Amino acid sequence: MKGLKNVSEYFVAFIGADEDKATSRDMTRTFVGALRDYLKSKEYEADEVSRLEQTVYNYCEDKRTSKEPVTIEAISALINPEDTEEF
Repeated sequence: MKGLKNVSEYFVAFIGADEDKATSRDMTRTFVGALRDYLKSKEYEADEVSRLEQTVYNYCEDKRTSKEPVTIEAISALINPEDTEEF
């Protein structure tokens, strides 16, 4: 659609966002990278890494579906219930 880019730029300017805003896709990629780096640093077995990634994914998906915020504190508790502030 011709002019759609201008409408998008207008909307971004109208709401006060700048062009360097992070998209949810960018934030998701950053989060997934941080999660994988963390799990790698803990030297978990591959099956445990897969289990933890799935657990975190399920948590995030539940929050997305219910339109509730995802919290790092909750994710940290899912990864390591004994030290909920480590992640």
